Amino acid sequence: MLFIPKLEIKEKIQWLLLLSALLIYAPVSAEHELNPVTLDLPMPEDLEIRPHDELQIVNDLVAITEKNLATQKEFQALLKEYRLKQGHFMRLKDSTPLAPDMIRLSKALLRKIHEHHLTGLFGDDFIHELTLFSQLRKPS
Repeated sequence: MLFIPKLEIKEKIQWLLLLSALLIYAPVSAEHELNPVTLDLPMPEDLEIRPHDELQIVNDLVAITEKNLATQKEFQALLKEYRLKQGHFMRLKDSTPLAPDMIRLSKALLRKIHEHHLTGLFGDDFIHELTLFSQLRKPS
């Protein structure tokens, strides 16, 4: 457990910045040197830290929601492209030209599904289909 003495909120933030800097920039090996970080680092003068700034909390929530929406729209576009290519792939007698696109899209979709923990939203058949296509090699 980390012990932080009774300090003002600004001092606590400075301590946390110091500790996180030490953890982030810790030397990987003996040949790397660690530059010392002190509490004398300048803090922006106009920075007013309030323990419960409701407006900032809502601003952060909106920013995160917008980021999530952008990610979901990217996923939606990938899925639409996949479905379109899949329809062409199934109708063509020689689907070899579409194989690289199907492989690329399957890998991208599967990566995003795992990256964003969305596996439970999709059926096992769909996940299996993506896995199957993503394991194929591009035709040479």
